[in-house]
Amino acid sequence: MNRRFSIFAATLLTAFALSNPAFADEAPANCQTVGPSATAHTCLHGAHGPFAKVAANVYPGATFAEVSTPHTYYTIDLPGNPGSNTGAVLYQPPATGPFAVYTNEKYPLRILDSADNELPLRFEHAVSSCSVPDSLTWVRVYTRLDENETYRLVIGPYAKRSVAAAVEYLPSFSDKLYVDADGDGLGVETSVLASWCGSAPGYSTRFGDCRDDDPTVGLCPPDGGTGAPDASAPDASAPGDAGAPTDASSPDGSSRDASSPDASSPDASTPGDAAMPDSSPPRDSGSTNPKPDAAGPDPDPRAGASSSSDGGCSIGPDSGLDASSWGGALALFVGCAAMLRAPRRRSPRRLPPRSRPD
Repeated sequence: MNRRFSIFAATLLTAFALSNPAFADEAPANCQTVGPSATAHTCLHGAHGPFAKVAANVYPGATFAEVSTPHTYYTIDLPGNPGSNTGAVLYQPPATGPFAVYTNEKYPLRILDSADNELPLRFEHAVSSCSVPDSLTWVRVYTRLDENETYRLVIGPYAKRSVAAAVEYLPSFSDKLYVDADGDGLGVETSVLASWCGSAPGYSTRFGDCRDDDPTVGLCPPDGGTGAPDASAPDASAPGDAGAPTDASSPDGSSRDASSPDASSPDASTPGDAAMPDSSPPRDSGSTNPKPDAAGPDPDPRAGASSSSDGGCSIGPDSGLDASSWGGALALFVGCAAMLRAPRRRSPRRLPPRSRPD
């Protein structure tokens, strides 16, 4: 259903192109290939039709067989024996302009007007994008056929008894070409040509060139720059690019604030120190009611030198830690882990004596 709709839509487009004078030979004079739109459309006919079959007339001689129906894939039977079978068919173009003759093979082909003058070939090339590979393999483009003229397509001599062909009016197809002044393969979006042409020197099917006068500059960066390297940008390989000031008095050249404590000196407020378990030997627990120390109650062994009662597992005004910083979060994690890992010392529990039976 989709293929039939595509063929139907292309037929409507051709009908519109034939009735609209704005459709003309919009192609660079140095065009080298047919655009993908025309080729894809004709490949659909090669795979799905409509199909027709005609018998070519002997050439030279009177010609009556015709291949003028638009958007039709024709099978043409040649007269005579292979190798000496030159035949001819008539073609009446539906409009004036450039035409493409797609064929299943690169067989000998000439287009003659009513005065037997041969039309010049604009260019030709191979076709390899059809879903049915052997349906269409070659295309020839002619600059101008006149709708008021009837032409003869002279085919052969050829080594096979039959050939295939489909003729298309090129201005009914349109692809985009972008002017590429510097030849780097990228064009400028503001200089675009809607054309049936697929490629031509000085044009590209891709756009986005940041500077079309410099082939060393390609796509523009997303930030809207020029695409050229910035000489004023700092070199990432140079030392000191991080922007941190270096203390010249430090022997290792590292940055250190004179007001900050030395990393090598222990600090009682350091979370790591607060998280260390008490390594002092336990007191004698032989007494049922141990006497408290003079300095106060026996501290929890999970707490260290920190003033926090939970062994550095909380962050408060007295801990000197900031939970919103990486350092504070790390210190909290280390302190809590150490607290949970340290064993809790418990006072021995004295059981009441059992009563003996008399």
